[in-house]
Amino acid sequence: NSYCHSDLTGEGDSPLTDGNGHGTRVADIACGATYGVAKNCKLCSVKIMNESGWDTIEIFENGIDFAVENCATVGAKCVINISMHTSSFNADVNEAVLRAVNMGIVVVVEAANWNNANCDLSPASSGNAITVGATDRTDGRWGYSNYGSCVNVYAPGTDIVTNLGPASGTGYASPHVAAIAAGILAAYPTLTPQQVKNKIIDDASIIGTDPTGFEMRLANTAGDCNRPTPPPNAMGQTPTTSPAPTPPPTSELQCGTGEVKFELEISNDDFPEGTTWVLYSRDANGEYYDGGPGLDNYTSELFCILGGRYSFEIDHFGEFIGTYTIKANGNLVGSSEGGFESYEETDFVCDDVECCVTTQSSAAANSYGLVGQKD
Repeated sequence: NSYCHSDLTGEGDSPLTDGNGHGTRVADIACGATYGVAKNCKLCSVKIMNESGWDTIEIFENGIDFAVENCATVGAKCVINISMHTSSFNADVNEAVLRAVNMGIVVVVEAANWNNANCDLSPASSGNAITVGATDRTDGRWGYSNYGSCVNVYAPGTDIVTNLGPASGTGYASPHVAAIAAGILAAYPTLTPQQVKNKIIDDASIIGTDPTGFEMRLANTAGDCNRPTPPPNAMGQTPTTSPAPTPPPTSELQCGTGEVKFELEISNDDFPEGTTWVLYSRDANGEYYDGGPGLDNYTSELFCILGGRYSFEIDHFGEFIGTYTIKANGNLVGSSEGGFESYEETDFVCDDVECCVTTQSSAAANSYGLVGQKD
């Protein structure tokens, strides 16, 4: 239902063709007819990410500016959702966010999936945007979500159901909040972006504190669930000294009937941020998982999947020095076998008893330029 669209990637595809799937899932969460939080909102599709999930700083900025110009043309109250981030702080991207806010547009951005409290990514570091972290099924912080003073609110970001299958990440949490912002503007069209941001923070439910002691608030549409704990800081949050809850050990994971325990271990070189992976079903059950960029030189994942046929793909920007292994129900179904050359794919099939590998292939390094990344 995109009423406007633009392809800024230069790939030559239709702006409405999403070879990656990330943007389609984000749009589905915000405004999808079946799963959307704000089902009646109008979409403007701005394609700034290529099929491998990368763009350039210039494309990133141009995408924000295109959305601002389009909003001014149609004369509507607008919300921009940005489910991407740069690999480091970038003043130009933050300035583009500021230009949008100065034009009366609410900007909602992901916090990123690096499991740390740094504020050196853009646009998450922009104090003018609403920066969103991700929660899990228990309304606790999702283990990979960034946190700290730059995160304003949290929203669901684990196994979010979309028409392309479930997905996890702060990039799938932010469209929840973008949709809430759209609903607020529909009810209160005279509010400024800062007033919308304040209302979302004020209406959010207090769910605990993050590892740095900052209050965590879960965005919701009910309003007045919890008032801010005075005195709030500039980000609308209050530091506390309460310890963060300790998650249960992953070894306690028990899968249900017909499910398979999937394990992934990646040992990275000095550029873990360049590694991404995806696991998706080759059957019709809709199972889909993705991860990355790498958080540090060692990454591990453990979760349950339905039995069936799967493809696992791992990709690294540039040359890779390191290893990876994937197991299903304890069976080794894929590995780098001593060396990983940028891209590899493994196909395997599992039931709840045994697994077997069908194919494994690799390809040369990609040549995509720096620097936006999806989450």
